[in-house]
Amino acid sequence: MVVSEKNSILIIGFGVSGRAAAHFFSEKGCKIFVSDSRDESRLSSDERAFLQKWCHGFECGGHSSRFLEDVDAVFISPG
Repeated sequence: MVVSEKNSILIIGFGVSGRAAAHFFSEKGCKIFVSDSRDESRLSSDERAFLQKWCHGFECGGHSSRFLEDVDAVFISPG
């Protein structure tokens, strides 16, 4: 897959690898969606700021299927 601004990417897990992937794909101009199992209250202020600035959507507290229909690729963070 060639990564371009036309792509929509779902990142599952917003730990170290998930944040790095979100940063990489956002620099490529992709639409980023993030799903993280942590409760939103456990996100750092930097993580919240990143999600609000760069992501087209995010969810916390579990993984639903709501973003799967609208993305071109899924990146599953190993942790």
